[in-house]
Amino acid sequence: LVLHMGRLLFEGTLGELWRVTEAAPRLWLGVPAEEIDRVAAQLRECRAVTDVRPNGAGIEIDVRGAASLDVLLAAKQRGLAVSEFRTRPPSLELVLERLTAVGSGATVGGAGLTAVGSGLTAVGAGELD
Repeated sequence: LVLHMGRLLFEGTLGELWRVTEAAPRLWLGVPAEEIDRVAAQLRECRAVTDVRPNGAGIEIDVRGAASLDVLLAAKQRGLAVSEFRTRPPSLELVLERLTAVGSGATVGGAGLTAVGSGLTAVGAGELD
């Protein structure tokens, strides 16, 4: 349940929230320090990958949709040294920013959004006015 300024913006599961706001979890791969640049370059070639950034003792990766396992499989197929694999949820700030934009009639990802969650709450179609 997400409320903003006394208005219901979303009701549903976390997966639905991420899908609706197009705020997918980020992946983090632990790799040896000497391999970070090579692994990052290899992963940038994957179709599902939208962004790759070195982050501490590993690499942070943004992917399209639910492609987390595709990235891990691609790393394995390329023989990349991966010692750890985690997902990190999108930031609360990003999710709220996108929900409030949708609630005000804006679009996310170029497509108008008319229903949020499992059709439980209509957002962006004037129902909240």
